[in-house]
Amino acid sequence: MIMVETGLRHGEIFQLRSEDIHIEPPSPHFHIREGKSDRAVRDVPITSRALPVFSRRVLNAKGQYLFPRRVGNGYDWTRPMTELEPAHLRALESSGIKPPFRLYDLRHTCGTRAIEAGIDVFRVAKLMGHADLDTTQRYVHLSKGHLEDAQKKTERFRARQRFL
Repeated sequence: MIMVETGLRHGEIFQLRSEDIHIEPPSPHFHIREGKSDRAVRDVPITSRALPVFSRRVLNAKGQYLFPRRVGNGYDWTRPMTELEPAHLRALESSGIKPPFRLYDLRHTCGTRAIEAGIDVFRVAKLMGHADLDTTQRYVHLSKGHLEDAQKKTERFRARQRFL
């Protein structure tokens, strides 16, 4: 849910610490300390759907990391989680969803939804921590319906121009 709501890389989620989360109004956000490029260091607003998850994680944290490393039947709160793929594959199997659904697809979904909501590509790139717009372009997969809507807007614009 955090990936699809915020567009974070799983490694960025794993590295989140309680001190990086600012859940106070009027602008709840979290700080990404480091990443794949200089642009990956950023503050990202927390959506209303993600806010309860972050609030619970901060409240229940028993160490510095919000997503601690699993060790046996417990957690090592001094080290971050590093692996999610085995749990993801087990969840896919138990839910009946067939691969190749990758967790990283949720990051692509976040970018696509933002563009389809009318957010400009520059802001989407900033939110996702992309170093350049080419990367953002590779992430966004516009739906057929969204492209049809764009075409209809163009047609309406052209029709108005004829009468001016």
